[in-house]
Amino acid sequence: MAMDNNNITRSDGFQIFSNPEDIPELWDDIAGINGFLHRNALAIIQKTNPCQQKYHFNQIEKIIFVTYRLKINIFAFSDRLNLNKTVTVVGIPLSVSYKGYACKPENLDLLSRRLNSMGKFCIVLNGDENLTLIKGYTLSEYVMAIQWNSMPEYINALRSHYRYRVLKCLKKLELLRIEELKDNHDFSEELYAFYVEVYEKSQHKLEKLTIEFFKSFPSRIFGIYEKNHSLGFIQLRKQGDELVFMFCGFDHRKNLSMDLYFNLLLFIVRTGIECKCKTIRFGQTTEESKAKIGAAEQLKLLYIASNSKLVRLLGRMMVNMVSYRGYNVKHNVFKAGKCDK
Repeated sequence: MAMDNNNITRSDGFQIFSNPEDIPELWDDIAGINGFLHRNALAIIQKTNPCQQKYHFNQIEKIIFVTYRLKINIFAFSDRLNLNKTVTVVGIPLSVSYKGYACKPENLDLLSRRLNSMGKFCIVLNGDENLTLIKGYTLSEYVMAIQWNSMPEYINALRSHYRYRVLKCLKKLELLRIEELKDNHDFSEELYAFYVEVYEKSQHKLEKLTIEFFKSFPSRIFGIYEKNHSLGFIQLRKQGDELVFMFCGFDHRKNLSMDLYFNLLLFIVRTGIECKCKTIRFGQTTEESKAKIGAAEQLKLLYIASNSKLVRLLGRMMVNMVSYRGYNVKHNVFKAGKCDK
């Protein structure tokens, strides 16, 4: 094993970095279109959300992944069990639905062996490839393929029941104002409090971000206002031909009367159409609302890795207990075809 001030190189060819600024440029090439896995994004996340991040890099085999430490409820998707434990997570240290690893398909077995060698218990979030590890499911992602040139076209494509719901919701939006922040450094304590409110009410909590994250991460942030009063915000990021819904916050006291959250989702649809995106990635959670605007569910995998035979045995026995069970309602939103699970 060789060691220097910046990283450790292990016998299996992996280097471990503690600082994204020390990672070679090849890392971004391997990450590809996953901008959340690029070095500049990881550097901002580490500065604003430090959680013992490590960056694992195999230059020869072109494998990269990020680990961090987080206290979570292992049985978050169970109605009966609760076990809070600090674990090693492979993922983006940010509650987004993107993978925290990248490698060629032929190297997935090598990556799996590496993950199994890292410690007694490791969870891989948001996987979408065939790692040879114990497999379960995490929260599904909701994705919409943009097939319309305008918002009226989208509305006209809806079946009558859903169209009525959307038009009724948009009528309330006429009483509100949505404006983009000129500078993300203008993200205020008031807007941040809306994020905290949503976070505290969330059933599946992961990282709680600081206000500095919103001020510094490259994205577009829109405030929603009633007259001169803030009612919430939404944070979006465009990656290639995808529009990504990152985070939002809103006044829950006004949510029902003004349809705030549903209006924020419709604003994302409008923005995606106007930006000529091919896809909108609405992220995870609030499945019903996203399904009812026409987003389709995409399953996301959860893997368990361990260097302990006993833990792997228990993991195989209990993986269903730590797995997300999915949203079991189908919504036939559009006139032609249905939004499949």
